[in-house]
Amino acid sequence: MGSSMVHPQASLVSHSTAQTGAFHLGPVRGGEGGSYTCLYQVTMPRQGPANSTASHPVLVTVTELLPVPTLSLQSQAGEWALVCTGSPAFPGARFSLYRLGSTFPDATRSAPATRYRALFALSSLPAQDSPLSDQYQCQYSSLLGAEWSHSERSPLVAVPRAIEKTTTSPPSSPGLTGVDWPLVLSCLSVVVLFFIVLVGVGVAVQRKVKAIVEEKRKREGALLWAKLNSRDHVLDLTLKRVSITSQEWGNDDSAAETAFSRSPPWRTLSTFGNTPSS
Repeated sequence: MGSSMVHPQASLVSHSTAQTGAFHLGPVRGGEGGSYTCLYQVTMPRQGPANSTASHPVLVTVTELLPVPTLSLQSQAGEWALVCTGSPAFPGARFSLYRLGSTFPDATRSAPATRYRALFALSSLPAQDSPLSDQYQCQYSSLLGAEWSHSERSPLVAVPRAIEKTTTSPPSSPGLTGVDWPLVLSCLSVVVLFFIVLVGVGVAVQRKVKAIVEEKRKREGALLWAKLNSRDHVLDLTLKRVSITSQEWGNDDSAAETAFSRSPPWRTLSTFGNTPSS
């Protein structure tokens, strides 16, 4: 490697006593793997500091448990968002979004148990004063056993200020850009309910009027039959008895005929209407 590390205890070495310098590394990331060598330095009375020759190189390989995520700028349902995608082998991870040069994340999201990516809407991020663009990185963490394991940060993604301003601009009135469908549906439901009630009232009134007319018709029919029954009468014509002597019968036939014509020898019974039978 091109860098070096000096142990604080290796500042002086005695010729008679062997000393060991221990170097503790961690946390280790993928970029810290490579070949390592060591040397020591002594201070001579007359020559001053003198370095030893380097040791044999030691190859250090760092195996990353969490692969590096990817960060992309996408449009989701008309809104711009940063999408951080981790490894499919670690679903349900916790994702963090960092602005360039920031130690603390601007936002943190936990993915569902079956997903391995998180979405960060630009409208939910804190505003910055950068004149041109903002640069972001993301990182995800997963609980492995009893400890959290963290991935490296993703490559930088620049978000133009023009996109961020468009995304974070206040929404316009619903009446200018679209239809407020919940309000429209509620109004329609009220109108339909009103017509249902109106039709129900109309049917009830019609049935009531029909019942009144039927009752009136029955009452008029009953009155008509009562009047007809009250008009029934019997005309009784009774024959008058006329006594005629033999002399009168022989002497005056015309007078007998006249008397007989006035009083016929039978009873005439005339009935109008319904005559009760005897």
